[in-house]
Amino acid sequence: MQMAQADAALSDAQKILLRQAEAARVASEGNPYTFGGQTIEGFDCSGFVIYVFNQAYGSNTLLRVTAEDLRTEGRFAAVASPGAPCDLIFFSSSAGSSTAAHVGIVVDSTRWIGSQSSTGVAYVSLSNVYWRPRILSYGRYQPLRVAQSIIPSRAGSFASIINPTA
Repeated sequence: MQMAQADAALSDAQKILLRQAEAARVASEGNPYTFGGQTIEGFDCSGFVIYVFNQAYGSNTLLRVTAEDLRTEGRFAAVASPGAPCDLIFFSSSAGSSTAAHVGIVVDSTRWIGSQSSTGVAYVSLSNVYWRPRILSYGRYQPLRVAQSIIPSRAGSFASIINPTA
């Protein structure tokens, strides 16, 4: 399936991430959803997301965690719906629950990609009757904060000033 979002409208980082998601989908085609899976031989939902981010940005970008941990551990800032390409989309296990039980990557304004027990890695419509009522929130990746400058605090030592909004 071709990406519906025009490449020109995406940042380089978004293009890389979406290409990695598509490459992982193609490479894992025919392989089943695997609980705890984090390779093309079989992914679970968070394993797929972590694999894609690590392929796109470096092997230790994200550590293996659950969908809820991805939502709450601080690397993904909450954003308003419907989310932009490459935002994570978090789902509850049932309508009304406040805990993320599933996660995918927003592709464009109409769909997301993730690993589901029924399909393995696949594109899913944002209006899908099963997933739509379970949408919990969206999250945007916040790269590691970097030192804005180094200022000597006293002779022989240096303190890093971290930009909290970076």
